[in-house]
Amino acid sequence: MTQPAYMLFALTVTDEDTHQDYLAKAVDSLAGTGVEVVFTSDAVAAVEGDIPFERLVLLKFPSTQAARDWYSSPAYAAARQLRFASAATAFAAHIESGAAEGQ
Repeated sequence: MTQPAYMLFALTVTDEDTHQDYLAKAVDSLAGTGVEVVFTSDAVAAVEGDIPFERLVLLKFPSTQAARDWYSSPAYAAARQLRFASAATAFAAHIESGAAEGQ
């Protein structure tokens, strides 16, 4: 069975108008990928350490390959440029599921 994979983004929006354009293109780029938006939140609070960003977004893809294909797709490449222009990204991380998922 193929394990799901996740993409986690941590960012601070610096240009809301351009970021709205990014969101529209990013959502369009996700069509047909089988992605689930697990959460998007601006209510990020530290329990330990410092959090140098304001927003977290977690996407769940049906497989590692699906996540990689989306991230490197021409549709997301165009959207990604808008993210770079509209937000300071602390990190974007690809996370593969472990064997413990669903236990």
